[in-house]
Amino acid sequence: EAVMSYNADLGLSFDGDGDRLMVVDNQGEALVADHLLFLLARVAIEDHRTQGTCTYASSCTPTVIFDVKCSHHLPLLIKKLGAQGQMSKTGSSILRRALQAKKNGTEPHVLFAGELSGHFIFNDGHFLLHDDAMYAGLRLLNWLYYQPISLAEIIKTLPEAVSTPDVYLPLSDYSYSVSHNTAIPSSDETAQPILKKLSTLCDKLQSGINDLAISLPTDARLTCIDGLRLDFAHGFGIIRSSNTSNSLTVRFAGDSLSDLENIQGCFVNLCQSISQDLARQVANIRVKQ
Repeated sequence: EAVMSYNADLGLSFDGDGDRLMVVDNQGEALVADHLLFLLARVAIEDHRTQGTCTYASSCTPTVIFDVKCSHHLPLLIKKLGAQGQMSKTGSSILRRALQAKKNGTEPHVLFAGELSGHFIFNDGHFLLHDDAMYAGLRLLNWLYYQPISLAEIIKTLPEAVSTPDVYLPLSDYSYSVSHNTAIPSSDETAQPILKKLSTLCDKLQSGINDLAISLPTDARLTCIDGLRLDFAHGFGIIRSSNTSNSLTVRFAGDSLSDLENIQGCFVNLCQSISQDLARQVANIRVKQ
């Protein structure tokens, strides 16, 4: 409302301790977190290119780190910018450690890192190696000043996806009813067995052990660095343990609602080998309207 009221070019919003950023475009629409991460990575890459420090040969192709909850479109968008995408576990401290790690001279330079929750870190020598939301906002403002079109028009050039929110399913004596937003008694399964079963499921899928009631679709790409993630040609899904609460976090995205529902159905079937209650909760997750 404030952006529209003041006829502003964009709006910037920060969390309480100033390390997470959200952006609203000139039409009053909040940017999807995946799009914001891509734009800030683009800022870092294009500024790096204009400095003339890299010819973008394979030996100096910059790397952009993003967390496992980001969409299936992001790696392809980063590749189009002449950079290499690298998936990471979720957690701003994990991103900072990855950027602070000493390189031996043969590894690609990690120029930027970000995650779905709004933490963004520039590693191009202009600022402290820290997820400072105000600094990220200023870098975006500076970049937009030189663009011939508005932020809303830039966003229209990016691929859209149908997505669920990042849903939290508490691991406690009570499970969460996604459809009714109420706590309901669950089975006697506690958090530890659920997480152990999820880890075991990942191990089985990675090793090709076929003692499950279903098998993965042939086009599915499995990632188990942080929970269980499956990428498909037209979407992805992930279920993992939360870093900040005694919960599982779940997200699905697809190029269409049908793509999303197919991926969600695959996860429902997989979760049945972990817990029938968990499978029901995953099935009840709905796209945010």
